This record gives sequence, structure tokens and C-alpha cells, in this order.
Amino acid sequence: MHATRGKMRARDAGAFGLCETGVGNRMTPPIIVAEDANNVLVFRCVGDATAYTEAIDVDDGIYQAWDSDGRALIFTTDPPRGSPTSRRVSLSLGEPAHFDSEEVANLLRGVLERVAKRRAAGTSLRAVLEEYMSWAGYAR
Repeated sequence: MHATRGKMRARDAGAFGLCETGVGNRMTPPIIVAEDANNVLVFRCVGDATAYTEAIDVDDGIYQAWDSDGRALIFTTDPPRGSPTSRRVSLSLGEPAHFDSEEVANLLRGVLERVAKRRAAGTSLRAVLEEYMSWAGYAR
């Protein structure tokens, strides 16, 4: 799946309250998940991002994730029990002081330039994220 308007998905990406994980870490939505430089998804909340991802792909290191402040997030999975398809995916904050806001903004700018054929006018991660969500058809 590539990042095009018709193929991108968001789960109620318009709600921007604080989202809490099961371990008490606070992340600022929306949650940005990249499978590669052309496949970037935006999710309303941690639960929506983890529901979308598959444990086998998390184990293979397919996904990178950040909150809307650019903090690196880490996907993990429960140890296998019973059916391998029933494993739970979790998302938590990475290193507390590790912010990638410029890297994430550049990732979103790249998708806008390559796929949408438009240049992002915003300079901050929040501004570029708003442009990206507007282009992708996400409602605020």
C-alpha cells in the first residue's frame, strides 16, 4: 500500500487529545507509523495504531513510529501463547529524550513531494503533519 489519498487509512485521525498507553506513558496523538518512505499512516490513538499492525511485522521490524511531537515510539509484542495470530501488539515511548521531529517532518514532506506532487509550506512537524492530513483527506 502506498501513501495515496485513496489508499491511506486513519482511524478518526481528527481527535487530538492525549492518548495513554497501558503502561502509563503519555504520547501526543496523532500517531505516525511508517512502513517505508512511501507508506506512512496516521492514527488517532495508540490503540488504533496497534490494532492496525500485525505482530509478525512488528517482530520483523517493519514499522517505525512517532507521536506528533516527534518522539520515537517502539512497537513490541507479547510472547507467543496459543495461536500465533492472537499476539497483542503494544506501543511505548522510546528513549525519553529522543525526539525526531525534523526527521518525521522530512518523511512527511517527502511523501507530499513524491506522491502528492506538492511542496509542504510548513516548517514545524505540527504544520507539516496538518498539511499531510489535509492532503490525505483526514478530518480534524
